[in-house]
Amino acid sequence: MRSFCGAIIGSMVLTLALGRGSVSGQDLTGLAGAFPNIPITARWAALQNPSGSLCDPITATYLNPAAVVQTSGREVGFSYSRLFGLVPVLSAAGALPLGPRAGFGLAFTSSGDELYREHTVRASAGRIGIVLGRQVDVGVAAALHYATYGSKDLQPRGVSGDALGGSLDIGTRLWLTPETAITLVMQRALSYLRWNSSGRGRYMEGLPPFLAAGISVVRPSRLQLGIDLEKSLTRDAANRLYLFGERELSGLVVLRASYATQTSGEPTACWALGFGLKQELPGLGKMQMDIAYIVHPMPNTLGVTFGLGLPPTSK
Repeated sequence: MRSFCGAIIGSMVLTLALGRGSVSGQDLTGLAGAFPNIPITARWAALQNPSGSLCDPITATYLNPAAVVQTSGREVGFSYSRLFGLVPVLSAAGALPLGPRAGFGLAFTSSGDELYREHTVRASAGRIGIVLGRQVDVGVAAALHYATYGSKDLQPRGVSGDALGGSLDIGTRLWLTPETAITLVMQRALSYLRWNSSGRGRYMEGLPPFLAAGISVVRPSRLQLGIDLEKSLTRDAANRLYLFGERELSGLVVLRASYATQTSGEPTACWALGFGLKQELPGLGKMQMDIAYIVHPMPNTLGVTFGLGLPPTSK
């Protein structure tokens, strides 16, 4: 377990060192928004929690694979949102335990329209360990990315093509107390994209990596609070600060809110509000529906997630 944790931390340090001062991972295409790290589930959108300290097992595959270990039974979720009120985003995700100290997650996301569409399949695995007497959750997530752009109906001078690639995320969560956790996640620690363009031929590039760290008070069924700092590892992306909280009321309704602002570049602020409804279903497990609304300087975003937590299988 210690060697696994050392490999995770070493990979983060190496990527941080290589990322300083590097050029954008997508300078060649000019599509800096290709496969952006956008909120997929409504709970993620409402909390804007990039380190994943408060994420549920379904969201863990997208955010911090270390959190997938918290699943106690099989869980599935389906999400729909319209990014900035324009781009439809569909996703499905699931998580299940692998014994008492490990978990596994799988997710699929599709977004875009007939001119530009992205598909991502992501798998995550996490494990609980003990380091210096404290619980440490560690995890990795691997993603396969595929995109198409342009159309067969374009004029002869139009550009069309596709992209195929992959990326690797690594994350940790250190429990200082049973209710306080420090999280660290590196999205796209490793990545590549192979573009095939009718205008520029074939070429390779990567996805911009970033590091997110935070501390949260994790108290399910009570008030949960956290703060995150997102550090870009490329020179042309902004750093961001996040404040977020969640409060469960009477075991049925969950209220969420968050605030985010850029700490570098031109200052911009973003608010998000959300709520969830959950109910135990006899013989089926826990059903939950979440709704989020992001108030952004660009057009706002509405997201909806339906989740179902199945009871643990009997042994």
